[in-house]
Amino acid sequence: MTSSPMPSSPMPSSPMTSISDCRRMPLSKGYSALVDAEDFDRLNRYSWFVWIPASNKRLIYAVRKVRAGKKYGKVLMHREVVNAPRGIKVDHKNNSHPENGLDNRKENLRVASDAQNQWNARKHIDATTSRFKGVVRCKDGYWQAQLQVNRVRKYLGRFKTELAAAKAYNEAAIKLFGDFARINIL
Repeated sequence: MTSSPMPSSPMPSSPMTSISDCRRMPLSKGYSALVDAEDFDRLNRYSWFVWIPASNKRLIYAVRKVRAGKKYGKVLMHREVVNAPRGIKVDHKNNSHPENGLDNRKENLRVASDAQNQWNARKHIDATTSRFKGVVRCKDGYWQAQLQVNRVRKYLGRFKTELAAAKAYNEAAIKLFGDFARINIL
């Protein structure tokens, strides 16, 4: 396999890495993963393909198959890039677009606890009717802001507007989660 040229992509580019420092790793279904040039040859020894987890169809990852006895398993490219041991999470910093699971440059990856990985997760698609993470509509028409810390739900207040609740969530998330906070775009 050879690296494909760097076409325009929905993935945001980082000011820290120039295009010459990155390569695109071809995957199945016409996708490609973005990797550092220094990792390309090592990763290119394997056949990589696109994996969309059944539990969340909004995510896209690069994986390869590995055989363990008579069974096959998966190795996720982002875990291989950072050589993460079993049980350790690897988080994509720019996790705002589904294809950012394919941005496997080292500067975009970080080791994270389960909690930190969830702090940076996208809003769940559910029946809350809000377009913002951490915001739910109450039966009386008000909007409630909330987040979860150490598996305990923390209520941030009730607000007349969805936007006000989203702002309250953003402020609390930044204060509590720091660099792992996924804030709402208002």
